[in-house]
Amino acid sequence: MPGHRPAFHFTPERGRLNDPNGLIRLEGAGHDLWHVFYQLDPGFPAEPRRTGWGYATSEDLLTWRHRPQALFPDDAYDADGCFSGGAVAPQRPGDPVELFYTGNLPVPAEFAGHGSGSDPAAVPGAGAGAGAGAACLAEAFPDGVPVGHVWGATQNLALAEQLSDGSLAVPVKHPANPLIPGPPPGFTAHYRDPIVTEDPDRPGLWRMLLGARTDDDRGTALLHFSRDRRTWDAGRELVIDGPSPGGYMWECPNLLRMTDAASGAEADVLILSPQGIRADAGDALRNRYQCGYLVGHLELPDAPDAAAVFHVTTPFTELDHGFEFYAPQVFTDATAADATSQRRPVMLGWMGMPEEDDHPTITAEGWLHCLTFARELSLYDGRLLQSPVLPSGDDLPIVGDGHVGDVFRVRLDGNGIVELRGTTALGSSTTGSTAGEDAAADGADSADSADSTGHEDAPLVTVSLSGDRVTVTRRNAGVPNHFGDERATTLRPIASSTPGGGAGSGAAHHLDVIVDRSAIEIIADDGAALFSLRAFSADGAWTVRL
Repeated sequence: MPGHRPAFHFTPERGRLNDPNGLIRLEGAGHDLWHVFYQLDPGFPAEPRRTGWGYATSEDLLTWRHRPQALFPDDAYDADGCFSGGAVAPQRPGDPVELFYTGNLPVPAEFAGHGSGSDPAAVPGAGAGAGAGAACLAEAFPDGVPVGHVWGATQNLALAEQLSDGSLAVPVKHPANPLIPGPPPGFTAHYRDPIVTEDPDRPGLWRMLLGARTDDDRGTALLHFSRDRRTWDAGRELVIDGPSPGGYMWECPNLLRMTDAASGAEADVLILSPQGIRADAGDALRNRYQCGYLVGHLELPDAPDAAAVFHVTTPFTELDHGFEFYAPQVFTDATAADATSQRRPVMLGWMGMPEEDDHPTITAEGWLHCLTFARELSLYDGRLLQSPVLPSGDDLPIVGDGHVGDVFRVRLDGNGIVELRGTTALGSSTTGSTAGEDAAADGADSADSADSTGHEDAPLVTVSLSGDRVTVTRRNAGVPNHFGDERATTLRPIASSTPGGGAGSGAAHHLDVIVDRSAIEIIADDGAALFSLRAFSADGAWTVRL
């Protein structure tokens, strides 16, 4: 039996994976490697949470080598978790890779909000380093924690030397940590996920972009600036000039400069995962939490206390229309740092959702969640297009009606329906009906669909292309559908969706349905729209019906 672990989507060896972190591509000395760090709770769910960074490498973004765990929450300033962050490539030969991350350390409720009369030394630590934690707190806030603030989010640095095989050594935390001991006034301890990049308009000036939540529960982003990536300024808010995504917290922001292939003009792209927004009507924003992007232009006033302003030209747009896509990050590419490089940015996303941890893989196989296929990004007519890096040839065969297997690709050129039938426990319910009822509604005898192992066949995932409309239905294939069984989107005319389509081409839309065991990605028009979802056939195999 093949099981649920995908062949090409990255999964942890054990425990719980979530956000991709510290993504970086390094070339040289005969080793061209993609380095992927990620949030990892290796003892999940049996042991208490100890979120650190796992680490893996790949030569092709499809085959993966697990490396020793990189970061552990074992210091006072990160005792409750080494949360998400990014990587900076070596600036000179022999320099280490710099990994920036958020350290999490909650303060007891009775201490949070105390003013100058509080005693920092009274704050209990979490595990080893408690005394150091109190000392750090006292040094950072000699008059006590400011009213309305908690000592709960620190921004930190770890250094990783490159080894002879191209991989990175276990990172060493910087002795000056925390580099930033807490959020600026007006912001809560929900202040995390640092991405550090050089300002494209000010060579030698580095910016740290963080997701944040204000004291009045408004989601936003913050920017800190530095010349040496060790000493950072007080920070300023990134204010949206135009339609704002809203929500109460913005997680995992990325900010990159891209060239629009339709106009040749440069634009800034802000990718973020806002929490607390829901759809009023229509197809979009129908997950527990959302993920999308804005296109526009960043204005940074010279005054250090002036807000950075993002002038919006493309309002917040979902990156993925599926059930599971969150917290993506774009690779730092040491060879693409100059403006002459033709390499496109590459992004990885978490193929999961916060608080969705009841997948069958954790009990059956000891691991939880995966990452998406890597996606090459391009900007066309104000829209972010995503071209997944896929296996080819016999590794991902294109199959037709009646195929039974676990790793394959189904192609739809024009209108049609792809039905992925899987096995469920006999008598278990899909959403609103039993598997047998689904089979009967499909013209099959439910008794004939049952096998001797106590499983029966059911249509678990259905993908429909009708004109400009793509609809994906998942019938609770081992995943609770908290916000409904259906996701859908309307595609743009193909001429305005992809470069080279040609005005008035009238070409039909097309879909690729990629099945990698329990990880399924649907690609419309070569990356104009994507759907990512997890689904679990009990025996690990799927049957295709067209």
